[in-house]
Formats: sequence, C-alpha cells, structure tokens
Amino acid sequence: MYLQSKCDGLVHTLQLNNVLHIPSNQNNLLALGRWEDGAGCKIVFDYSEVILTTKDGTAIAKGEKLQNNLYRIILKLASNPMAEVVCFSANTFPIPWKTWHRRFGHVSYSGLQNLLRLNLVDGFKVDASSPKPDCIACAKGKLFEAPYGPTSKNQTKISQLML
Repeated sequence: MYLQSKCDGLVHTLQLNNVLHIPSNQNNLLALGRWEDGAGCKIVFDYSEVILTTKDGTAIAKGEKLQNNLYRIILKLASNPMAEVVCFSANTFPIPWKTWHRRFGHVSYSGLQNLLRLNLVDGFKVDASSPKPDCIACAKGKLFEAPYGPTSKNQTKISQLML
C-alpha cells in the first residue's frame, strides 16, 4: 500500500508493507513503532505534534495532537488521492506520576509503583523522577464530619440554648 503525505510544501510517498487496511473506515490506526524498527527512521513527539523523519532527518509527515495522547496524521492513498486516511498514534514519552494517578481513577502512588514494578500494564511509561504531589481531590474525598452527638444538658428555659 502506498500513502502520500504533504509536509513543508513537498509531497512524499510512503510504502507500507504487511498492513491491514479497511477502506470503509473513516479512521485507521498506524503503529509507529514499526516506523523506527524496520526503516531506521525516526519519530519526534512533541506535546503538540508528531514528526516522521527519514534516516537523514528529512521531515516527511507531520501530525497534530488530539486528546488522550493521540496524534492525527493526514495521509492519502497514492492510488486514489481523494480517499483520505487518518492515522492515530499514542505518544511514547514518559508521563508524570500525577497524570497516571488521575488516569487510573486516583489510585495511590504505591499502587501505581506496584503496577510498574510488576510490569502489569502495557505502555505504562512513568517519569520516575517526577514528583508525587498530594492530590486535592483525594484529600477532600477522605474528609468527613463527625455527626452531632446528643447534648449533655437539656435546656428548659427560653434563650438558654444561646448562652
């Protein structure tokens, strides 16, 4: 399968081998890990974009960051320029503890460390040097107010309760 990309005003043709393509799908996923492994090319992830480069460093495709660490790269089928293929890829740089804490539904940092130590989650890349700050939402969730107990003395006269 051949795809065309437009980058910095130039059109580049990419050849994909051993791929599954569903023409009726509006969005197709492209695993960029094979880009670096097989071709010796590079992927540069930034917080707002992804750049696919050749061995010599020439940028041949760029994409923008969407949500949930997905990037969109607009590519067109070389045989049919009107068919647009949208590819998504997750980022590969380590993510701070605070972000993982929120993504896992406010799991404790020790629980996250166990997940990392036992290698229980695929793609769980943590910036181990990042801080583990106190979470305001977790602190508020642990707060409670003791119920009012029975009064020690019954008031029998008017305005005694106010004294």
